[in-house]
Amino acid sequence: SGFLHTPEGGETSCTDNCPDGYFGHTTTGSNLKTCQSCSAPKDGLNPAVTGIPGCTQCTYAAARASTLKCTACGSGYKLEGETCVSSSTNKSGLSTGAIAGISVAAVVVVGGLVGFLCWWFVCRGKA
Repeated sequence: SGFLHTPEGGETSCTDNCPDGYFGHTTTGSNLKTCQSCSAPKDGLNPAVTGIPGCTQCTYAAARASTLKCTACGSGYKLEGETCVSSSTNKSGLSTGAIAGISVAAVVVVGGLVGFLCWWFVCRGKA
């Protein structure tokens, strides 16, 4: 009633509980129980499961549309909700919405300045 576990580059063994970084998966139909990587489960699982890059500890619920819930992330990642995001991106701490807003405001200000200068030199130059 255990799970087959094959560590990367290692031999397959039977274990009662999957180690950290793996979750227990039972194949529909054959009831084959295997330990799958939280970050990169094997292709062709039934039910299919999508891995969470950077995840080092997870739980699996076939009842939740075969989804993983990440509970710990590896080095270079941080946990946001139930997934891992790269901690190297956006070190400023601003949300993507704030960055987009600042970018749009900068474009509007530059556009307004260019428009004003065009008006100043073209329209005022004729007077």
